[in-house]
Amino acid sequence: MSDFSSTSKNAKSITVDQCREFAKYHEIEEKLCIPIYFAHSCSPDEHGSNEVLYRYVRTFIPKEQNIEVISQKELDQIKLLVNARSIKTLNWQSPQKGFQQHV
Repeated sequence: MSDFSSTSKNAKSITVDQCREFAKYHEIEEKLCIPIYFAHSCSPDEHGSNEVLYRYVRTFIPKEQNIEVISQKELDQIKLLVNARSIKTLNWQSPQKGFQQHV
């Protein structure tokens, strides 16, 4: 697993769908020192923003690609792009701007 500690320094938690990509979620929690929560499988209102985010991330990291071969520099660039993108659930603000307003 890559070193994600520098990319998660402001994260309080991670919410994910119940999918195979997070089968080793305990390792991720331990490495990042933040909790991972799972969206409920029968609660579509919890899944929408996750699916949009996954689709966007998949434009950079195709599903077939092994994430372990991606450099930390590339992961940091993807993180910056994801956090700078305006999203509907934040009234068309970026996650970065929304986070800054609440800190």
